[in-house]
Amino acid sequence: MERFAETTTVETTWIEGAITTASRWLRLIFAISALLMLSYAVSMFVLEMDLYYAVLAAIAVAVAILLSRKFELGLVIFCLIAPFDDFDSPAVLGAEASYQAGIMPSEAGLVLLCLFWIGSQVLGSDIRLIRTRLDIPILTFFGVAVASVAASYFIWDSEVNRYDNPILFQVAEIGIWVLCVAAYFLPANSFKSRAWIAAVYWPIAAVGLYVSFHQFSGLEMPWSIAHSTFMISFAATLTAAKLLFGRTTGSAKLGYLVLLCVYLFAAMWNRGWVSGWFAAWLGVAAVTLVYSRRMFVVFALIALVVLFIFPGVYNSVYDESRQEGDLDRIGLWGDAVGMAARTNPLLGIGPGDYLAYARRYGTIWYGDRTYTTAHSNYAQLIAELGLLGIAAFLWIVVAGIKTGAETIRKSRSDLKWLAVGATAVFASMAVTSLVGDYLFPSRVNGGIWTFGTSLFPWFLLGTAVASTRLDERKFEG
Repeated sequence: MERFAETTTVETTWIEGAITTASRWLRLIFAISALLMLSYAVSMFVLEMDLYYAVLAAIAVAVAILLSRKFELGLVIFCLIAPFDDFDSPAVLGAEASYQAGIMPSEAGLVLLCLFWIGSQVLGSDIRLIRTRLDIPILTFFGVAVASVAASYFIWDSEVNRYDNPILFQVAEIGIWVLCVAAYFLPANSFKSRAWIAAVYWPIAAVGLYVSFHQFSGLEMPWSIAHSTFMISFAATLTAAKLLFGRTTGSAKLGYLVLLCVYLFAAMWNRGWVSGWFAAWLGVAAVTLVYSRRMFVVFALIALVVLFIFPGVYNSVYDESRQEGDLDRIGLWGDAVGMAARTNPLLGIGPGDYLAYARRYGTIWYGDRTYTTAHSNYAQLIAELGLLGIAAFLWIVVAGIKTGAETIRKSRSDLKWLAVGATAVFASMAVTSLVGDYLFPSRVNGGIWTFGTSLFPWFLLGTAVASTRLDERKFEG
């Protein structure tokens, strides 16, 4: 028995040593490969590529140095930069691919942060993602998406013209969804400090004030933001959470109350875009409900009284929405269901293929033009991913809200406001996505530009998950 134990110990030690040696060699190969790729990229920038990419490479190197010192600071700065859709890259593909679009700062920044995080994990230790309720629903959703792509090559309406390069459209559509999920997992696995987690509020609040000022003044924003009212709604929801759940003094609470009023008035300034102000009020209402049911009832009654006493508010919203064509959505949703039902009810017509099918199944036309999407995440996914796709998406929504509720129960008392605010933002956007493609933006409907605001429900939920991983004992001590 003793000899057997000694032999087993020697074998175990030898295996561990081999694994350690192999790991070191892999890290060395990874470092050398990265250096060679960087050298090749620099040479391409100098000889062939657009100046934009050379500048981007220089920024990436500078940012990498900063991230190596304080990665969480990079996440907070990202929150400040991501909403803006200016400074996009030249077209990433030419006209021969039937697809031209630049890369937004939000997408380039998120990819850079993800690559840096993966690289640091590979060089430092094995990549280990924390487990959350969203893992299986997300994997299921993308499994259905891949199956839908494959099915679309065998099941296709013969009277619908295919794109010149259909796989490009499908990959681009799924790629935006992947980036949304990456915006959730990155902060969930990266934030380690209470101070940096709490600091996420300030860039969102600052951008909310930036948008509010331009809403009130009517001035054009020098740096534009797609779906800019959403930034006001995110700021309003988080501010309401800090007001009700934050551990602050009376003067600070007064300041948050003033900020909240500014955000809510700014959200209502543009009443024609219902999704923007509806998300703001829905988020604040959700925060109020978690804090106090009685306060929520009072909040709801005040809203109803305003509508009945000042019917002009309701009438103006209705009239502006009708003029903008928002009421067309009901017809679009019927078209979306028809596409899937007549083609492939289980897996739909394929990601990104709504535009192609709209030429045949669209019932709402303005001359020779029709809508490019169903203007609803739910209807869009029914059309493109079928019954399995919408079931997986609903699973993600429910799991996301449950994840948020779990963070509210587990979060530290000084970060409970973040858990409540993030959950309210995610839930409000899930509801608002009934009338728009917001939680999962669609490339055909400007998703490349609107991604800068669509990522925040995911990012904030991931940040809330990270807040539950902090050591409570250190806080108490």
